[in-house]
Amino acid sequence: MQTFNAGLIGFGLGGQLFHAPFIHLADHLHLTTIKTSNPEHIKLVGERYPGVAIAETNEGVIKDTSLDIIVISVPNHLHFELCRSTLMAGKHVVVDKPFTITSSESDSLIKMAEKVGKHIFVFQNRRLDSDYLTVKKLLASGRLGKLAEVEIHFDRYRPVPKDSWKERYAPGVGTHWDLGPHLIDQSLQLFGMPEKLFADLRSQRSRGTTTDYFDIQLFYKDFKVILKAGSLVQGEVPHYRLHGEKASFIKYGLDVQEATMAAGTFPTKNGPWGSEPEEQYGTLYTPEGKETIPSETGNYIHFYNNVADTLNGTTSPMVLPQEAHHII
Repeated sequence: MQTFNAGLIGFGLGGQLFHAPFIHLADHLHLTTIKTSNPEHIKLVGERYPGVAIAETNEGVIKDTSLDIIVISVPNHLHFELCRSTLMAGKHVVVDKPFTITSSESDSLIKMAEKVGKHIFVFQNRRLDSDYLTVKKLLASGRLGKLAEVEIHFDRYRPVPKDSWKERYAPGVGTHWDLGPHLIDQSLQLFGMPEKLFADLRSQRSRGTTTDYFDIQLFYKDFKVILKAGSLVQGEVPHYRLHGEKASFIKYGLDVQEATMAAGTFPTKNGPWGSEPEEQYGTLYTPEGKETIPSETGNYIHFYNNVADTLNGTTSPMVLPQEAHHII
């Protein structure tokens, strides 16, 4: 099995929490270079990843002949051009969701990747959340029966916008671009493409300049999926709510991986990771009563192990670029 050298462009929240820790731990991937110009981030790289080189420019990473794959974690409107440049340089690419900000851009990149014989991996990491994996397993069991309605939420209480590119007006920003790709991807993975859809996008906060709320309804033959996210939601709202002829399933709380890393605890090679506490387990309601459903274990490391295994020819990509194209 070959080990592949990886370069990371971007060391903000995404690079720090979702990419670098898991590239570092993945079998057959070697994190060798990180592009960042922030002095605090450069110091952090030295503390967490001794020996990893700091690059001054995106171009320097892309043209580095020692690298096999480039990971892109930058503002959304830069995805297309950096992916295109990486593919033209003869390298594989991992790119944060959303893949691109137009479907024509994603279609163009897919065709280019096929032409140059390189892979595009889109980082739809929420496929590896414990709660999503639990819902996927429960649906496969048939215990809910014929579905009537599914509701998936990703709500926050953030009345004042953060000083972040995600909340400053620009192409490809706002809650529907930030959280929407996660919820849409989960729905498409579980149920396939809908027959039709309705979307209500709003800017609800008085000081907001981008959309901070969405209500997306996906209509299937016999049931409906509702995807919602808001920035003015206080109190507990179910993350998942599924209703079927045989049972209903309700689940509160988000996957613990992001919060664990944000609090300063990172995954290790063989240590425990991604297990939800029992108080976050979901509940199955049936005519006979209710039952606690233990959560599956989530782990984003599987994404990067899949990347390495795909490059070694032993499996296929966990996230196909065509699937990410459908989201856009």
